[in-house]
Amino acid sequence: MSEVHPHEGPLHLRKHLGPCSEALAKAMHGSVSHPVTLLRSIHCSCPASGRFDAAAPLGSRSSPELVTAPKLDPETAARISGRRAAVPPDPERSGPCHIFHVELNDEDGVFKSFCRRCQKMFIVFDQALYWGMRRKTGFIPRTYPYRCSCGGHAFELGLGFDYYEDALDENDIRTITVAVRCAACDEISVILDEEAS
Repeated sequence: MSEVHPHEGPLHLRKHLGPCSEALAKAMHGSVSHPVTLLRSIHCSCPASGRFDAAAPLGSRSSPELVTAPKLDPETAARISGRRAAVPPDPERSGPCHIFHVELNDEDGVFKSFCRRCQKMFIVFDQALYWGMRRKTGFIPRTYPYRCSCGGHAFELGLGFDYYEDALDENDIRTITVAVRCAACDEISVILDEEAS
């Protein structure tokens, strides 16, 4: 799905926006009555998570028992330990993270997401501000965790933007639509559809 659009998304998010999945794009188009002219997903380019990799070859992790154990070639070590030999890195773990924890406050019009890998916060929408500005006090109203109907709390986010025809810059957005896909059950919901100004 290639789009030709003069804008690439709000300035504070632009370097974190990537292609939107077809399922999320379809959900946004099918759930709102206004145009959605730019579709993107948020991605976090945080460092590798460093989670324990059970498939890593023996000797690649540092622990006292591995340091003192005799050195074995990876195939023999895998056979003895019952683990598989080294496997290629999983792109889900080594590439940009696209799964987020979501918090929102409908009353104050604030929508935040947190990378599930590094906990970096992204303010997706704040109706009290022009895009990309900070609150003078630094105080952001309290937000509440969003949960899927299955109880899941990890989501892929799809963002839909509609720009004015005479938009002055990347932040001059008419509406924002956010759809989420639950990482646990794949349910897709549109959870934000707001006028941005």
